Amino acid sequence: MSPDHLSTNSSDLFFSEIPLAVIEWDLDCRVKRWNNQAEKIFFSKP
Repeated sequence: MSPDHLSTNSSDLFFSEIPLAVIEWDLDCRVKRWNNQAEKIFFSKP
């Protein structure tokens, strides 16, 4: 398993389990993804 793979899994776990809203944007300011808490706040999916 490469270190990049471990880092991706860790960030995905953090992203999905953190009790705060998290939104990820790309360089063009488009929403790439958000977690369940953000979905609850904005009542929508990206």
